[in-house]
Amino acid sequence: TVFEQARGVDVQETCKPVEESNDGEAEDSPFPEVRASVSNMDDPDMPCLTFRTWFVGIIFCLLLSSANVFFYLRYPAPYWSGPVGVILAWFGGKLLEKILPIRMWTVAGYEFSLNPGPFNIKEHTLIYMLGGLTLEASTAPYAMGATV
Repeated sequence: TVFEQARGVDVQETCKPVEESNDGEAEDSPFPEVRASVSNMDDPDMPCLTFRTWFVGIIFCLLLSSANVFFYLRYPAPYWSGPVGVILAWFGGKLLEKILPIRMWTVAGYEFSLNPGPFNIKEHTLIYMLGGLTLEASTAPYAMGATV
């Protein structure tokens, strides 16, 4: 096109197809730090939407957002950030892993457990996402500027 000629860039040369590996695994990250710490394989048997996830995530969403709003009205205003939520989510999940009963419950023909196994990275990530909804959005709720 005219734009490509003006810039002197050939789109076909810059966009190369992703090459599949011979063993059928998904593509690895190009960054060595990510490859060293994050697996590119998913374990579908690992539970993620558990009672622990929802309980700790909603509690952190309420507590951390309430603390941020409370401190927002003071000077100087400290702020609870994302890394605080990650660390507290880990301890909250591990605490519930230790204290919740390992037992199967049946409600309306559906069988579930409050403690399905060890606290895992999927639960930890979802808890951070639930709690981080309010942490990283802004320092105060959207209507705070209009009400103060």
